[in-house]
Amino acid sequence: MKFYPKLLLGGLVALLLISCQTTPQPKASGPIVMTPVADYRVVNGELISENPDQPVLPEHLEIWDWIRWVYPQEWINFIGSFGLDTDGEMGGFAYVDVDRLPDGTALSTWRLVIDPADMILDDATSESHFPRVLTHELSHIMALNESQFILDEISDSDQDQWMNHWDFSQGYRNVYGIAQKNSYMNRFVQEFWPAPQILNWPIPPMDKINPMELGSLIDKVKDEYPDSFVSTYAMMSVEEDFAESFSEYVFQEDVQGDSVMSQKIRFFGQFDELVLAREQIRLELGL
Repeated sequence: MKFYPKLLLGGLVALLLISCQTTPQPKASGPIVMTPVADYRVVNGELISENPDQPVLPEHLEIWDWIRWVYPQEWINFIGSFGLDTDGEMGGFAYVDVDRLPDGTALSTWRLVIDPADMILDDATSESHFPRVLTHELSHIMALNESQFILDEISDSDQDQWMNHWDFSQGYRNVYGIAQKNSYMNRFVQEFWPAPQILNWPIPPMDKINPMELGSLIDKVKDEYPDSFVSTYAMMSVEEDFAESFSEYVFQEDVQGDSVMSQKIRFFGQFDELVLAREQIRLELGL
């Protein structure tokens, strides 16, 4: 298995996404080609235009202010840049990645990019895509920021080598770095993703997926791990399983049962700060 330097909701892998529950899923007909619309730096929570001759557009500020209003400030503080790219409706919805210098060097802050064509503020309810997608994406930042991970990015060409030799008893390792012992991700992995499962996961990285084979790979995961994933998208990787499970934790009322899927959703309730985050998001969304 390899990991994905860009954590994206939508795109090629969405070809065969069939939700295990009722979570809305993006649909796409092929690989994502997103056109940049605007780029902003985030300084003390405020948007700053990258182009001195172009002010922050009101419609972009409205989206950003909505995000700041709904989600915990602690998460927002890790965002160093905010972008708007588009491929039209129902393609790539959003993604996060570490901020980078022009030479590609990773920084400790994060970049959030959304497609404004898919983000409708007037319909930001529990059943709309907008809050679910944002919750999913921001949970990546919540789980992978420098308070949770020792940031130590590796190149794609080095992934096979470290995956074959990494001692997972030292903590969960992905392309961004090493999870700290008591981090959310490390504890999630210890409980639900044993090392052999990670190393032998049948679904390849998104950029390596053959659409003609994806359906059979998904069926294989469903057969080997029944009732273990809240959505098909969660099967793509540890990170997507974490983000999809957290989204279900936020949007579901009360999860019962002893399935692995239910245990993953309830996992987040052991952290007081995540309980408070859930309460804030639900309150601001009127749930």
